[in-house]
Amino acid sequence: MRCMCPNCGRKIDSSHLTFDFTEYIGNEIKKMVTDGETRADCEALFNDWQETPLLENEETLYSYPSDLNGNGGVKEKYVRYQLPYDRILKRAKSGSRNTKFIQWMEKNRERIEKKEMSLWLRKTGDGDIKVNQVLTKDGEPVAMVRRCPECYGVMSYWAGRYPEIALTVLGGPRTSKSTTLTACAYAFMTGNGDIRWEGAKDDKMWQFFQKNYLDYYRKGLPIKPTDDQDDKIPKISFKVTFKNRNTPICLTFVDIPGEFNGDQGVNQKVYQKYKNYYDNIDFIWYCTDPAEIRQLEGKAAEMEQLQSLGYERDQEIVKNPSLVSNMRNLSGFFACAERHVPVVYILGKTDSDIISEDEKQEFGLFKAGIDPVQDVLDVRRFYDQSKKVRSYIDKHNRQLLEEFENDFPDRCYIAVSAYGFYPKKNREERELCSFNCRMPFYWMLALRNCLDIRLVVEKRGFFGRIQWEEQVHALGVFPGNIREGILNNLYMHGSNYRI
Repeated sequence: MRCMCPNCGRKIDSSHLTFDFTEYIGNEIKKMVTDGETRADCEALFNDWQETPLLENEETLYSYPSDLNGNGGVKEKYVRYQLPYDRILKRAKSGSRNTKFIQWMEKNRERIEKKEMSLWLRKTGDGDIKVNQVLTKDGEPVAMVRRCPECYGVMSYWAGRYPEIALTVLGGPRTSKSTTLTACAYAFMTGNGDIRWEGAKDDKMWQFFQKNYLDYYRKGLPIKPTDDQDDKIPKISFKVTFKNRNTPICLTFVDIPGEFNGDQGVNQKVYQKYKNYYDNIDFIWYCTDPAEIRQLEGKAAEMEQLQSLGYERDQEIVKNPSLVSNMRNLSGFFACAERHVPVVYILGKTDSDIISEDEKQEFGLFKAGIDPVQDVLDVRRFYDQSKKVRSYIDKHNRQLLEEFENDFPDRCYIAVSAYGFYPKKNREERELCSFNCRMPFYWMLALRNCLDIRLVVEKRGFFGRIQWEEQVHALGVFPGNIREGILNNLYMHGSNYRI
C-alpha cells in the first residue's frame, strides 16, 4: 500500500517504511567495546548519525531468520537480527576522526558478525502492514514509530494501512484554512452518521492537533493562526470508517500556511519546499471569505468588519491582482504532475454581517446549526447549492471567479461557517452553530466511490411517456455516459444541470 510522507510529501510503499536502529545498534556495539578511547570514538560516531540514522525497513526485517524460541502469532514475529557490520564500517570510514573505532571494527569483524539478537516484530491495530513496532524479545522498545526512508521523518500510525486520500488546504492569510479542516474533523468525530474519523492517540501530530485545534474549536474559541514553523503545520492523518463499507481509508491533511501567499505572489522557496506535495496531492480545498470576495479596502485596525473575521490589526485584504497571480502559480504547481486536481472553493465565515440576511437566504450561504449527516450525495441538490454559491461570488468578484475557473477546471463551490458566529478571544465558551462543514468531504468521497450518489434519470416509457427513475450507486457503477454527466455536475462544467 502506498502512502504519503507528511514531512516531505513523497509517495512510498509501506513495506519500505523504516525503523531507526541507530541508538539500538550503538548500544549493542558499545557493550562490546572495553577500551576507553575506542568507546569515546564509538559514542561520537553514533551521536553524529542521529541526523542520518541507520535504518531497517519492514521488508528487510522480515527477511531475517525466525527465532523459533519466540511465541509469534498472527500480529507478531520473532527474528534473529544480526548487526549490519559492512554498513557500520562504511559509515565509520566516511568520517575523519574514527580511527580507533575503525581499527577495533576490523579486528573484531568475526565477533561482530556472529552476534545475534532476538527481536520482536509487532503489529498493533489492523490494516495492510506487517509491523509498526520493533522491540527486544523481553519487550524493551527498539523502534516504536515508522519513518520515511527519504527524509527520515516520522510517519502517521495510519500510514500504509488503508487506501489513502491526500488533501491540501490553500488560500490567503486568515481565510480559515485550519479552522475549516478542524470543523470538518470535529463534525465527523462527534456526529452520529455512518462515516467516522479517528485520530491515532500515540501520534505526536495528533496530540498537537487535539490540543491546539480541536480543544479550542469545540469550546467555540478561535484557533490560533498557523505560522510557518514546521512543527506548527498540522500534517495529520485520520482513519475514516464507513458503516456500510468494509475497507477504511486514510485521510491525510497538509495545511500550507496562508502567510506564504501574499502581495508578492507565491514564493519560489516555498514551492521547492512543498513540491512533492503538489506532485502527490489528491484534492484541494481553496478557502476564501466574504471580505476577500468583496475586496474590502483598508486595514483591520480601521475596519470592525475585518476584525470580526479574525484579521490582525495591521492586515489588509489581499487584492485581486495578487490573488489572481497566486491562483495561476498554484495551478502551475499542480500542473507539473500533468493532471487536474479536483478543487472545492470554500466560502467560509458565511455567518458574517458582511453578507446581508437577504443574500444569505438567496444564495443559500448560511443557516445556523444546519450541517446534515448524509449517507448519499444527491447530485441535483448538490449542483443547485454549488451554483448558488458560485452566483454570489460572480456577483461580487467576477474577475476572481473567472481566473479560478480558468486555472482549476474540475471544481465546485461550497459555503460553510465553522462556528456559526464570530469566535472572540478571552471570552466564555459557546455552543457551536456550524453550517455545512461536512459537505466538502462528502464531495470528495463521492468522487472516490466511497459515498453513493443519488440520481434521478429521465427515461422513456410506453407510448413515449417520460418516466423518472431514482438510482443510487457509487460513481463507478453508473454507465459511462451517465457517469460523465454526473461528473459534469459535480465539477460545475455547465451553466445548467444536465445528465
